[in-house]
Amino acid sequence: MRLRKLAETMVTETREKLEDADYQKNAKVKDEYFTRNRKLGFKEYMLLLLQTSKKSLQVMLNTFCADMRSAKLEYSKQAFSKGRERIKPEAVEELFRMTVQEFYANAQYKTHKGYRVCAIDGTRYNLPKTPELLAMYGSQKSTGGMVQALSSCLYDVMNHVLVDVSIDRFDTSEREHAAKHLQQLQKMRTDKELLLFDRGYPSEDLLYQLENEGFKYLMRCTKKHFFREVRDFDGTDGDFLRTATKGQHDKPLPFRIVRVRIDPNGDDSEENVVTFITNLDRKSFPETELLELYHMRWGIETKYNEIKNKLYIESFSGMTPTAILQDFWASMYMANLAAAFEYDAEREYDSRRGDKQYLHAKQINHATVIATLRVEFLSIFLEDSKRRRARRLHAFIRAFSKSLVDIVPLRHFPRNLLPSAKPHPVYVKSLS
Repeated sequence: MRLRKLAETMVTETREKLEDADYQKNAKVKDEYFTRNRKLGFKEYMLLLLQTSKKSLQVMLNTFCADMRSAKLEYSKQAFSKGRERIKPEAVEELFRMTVQEFYANAQYKTHKGYRVCAIDGTRYNLPKTPELLAMYGSQKSTGGMVQALSSCLYDVMNHVLVDVSIDRFDTSEREHAAKHLQQLQKMRTDKELLLFDRGYPSEDLLYQLENEGFKYLMRCTKKHFFREVRDFDGTDGDFLRTATKGQHDKPLPFRIVRVRIDPNGDDSEENVVTFITNLDRKSFPETELLELYHMRWGIETKYNEIKNKLYIESFSGMTPTAILQDFWASMYMANLAAAFEYDAEREYDSRRGDKQYLHAKQINHATVIATLRVEFLSIFLEDSKRRRARRLHAFIRAFSKSLVDIVPLRHFPRNLLPSAKPHPVYVKSLS
């Protein structure tokens, strides 16, 4: 019997979810919505939202009507904008969370020394400048009053899966988001979890939460602006036990401080010495391995680049709070659906490659997968025949398995730290 591919499983589960009466009831703002026979029903609206098309809204609707194979079907962007307000953003979020559950239930996912390795980090998204969105998400003077939202991700860096995502006002704390990610992770944790953090996260409360909930962590910190133990430590690898300040916690906090030189022949400056705080044991994770482990955190930076510059999340299809959140969760859903296709394509590539060796390791081209899915999304989900749909999905997976890019080690690109917030051209849409 043929085993279903992971991508096929996600597509099938999504289609079944959209047909489910309980799901539809909970998704609607009011029970009476989508009960009469309309040109577009609940399922059609959801597919249009999930497609994450960045075309002109009217062009997208015309294309959808053509894909529905109905020459008489016409629909205006004004009618669509009104109809989408009848669907709760939480309905799209539920589909995103379904992709996470399906991935870890069906995939033989990668680990590092038995640990699922996830990174936590945040970013800001530029939103349309409307009074309603300004009141909801706020803005900062340094961006000229641009409306922005802070989003945070718990991201599986080895399997390219968004495990948990949140979005809130621009001025909320990334540490608050991280604490919520840990609460969500408790619901789906594996035996061994390892979390990576950059320099913006070190805090006594967060370290206690990680320790008390049994999570392993590796956190970069700034030597001059953290615990006294970190500021005074001049060694390379040491163990410490810290008593909580102000009696906020009833037991001491154990941790390990590791200082690693980027250039072994360089000086002791902050630029050349990376300081880590961790609860990883020295035997399994010697100091010589921690810098390489921390480098895995860069995967979340490339994921944000993918979301912003390949999924074009900031090119929102509407300007209301409902439309913003629908588009946000649809982009998260599409990112994880693409990860499922990449997972299948990687296994297809491995089976075809056999023992053949290459100068550089290779990976599936993420941009090709996303671009193809956005174009072919409706043709996949509107295909009612399971056999034809499976055949079509397998053809995509085979094509993706041949679209490869080299993983070149030790590549480095200078990071631009200057403010780069620019308003997205909300009123300019792609026609193709």
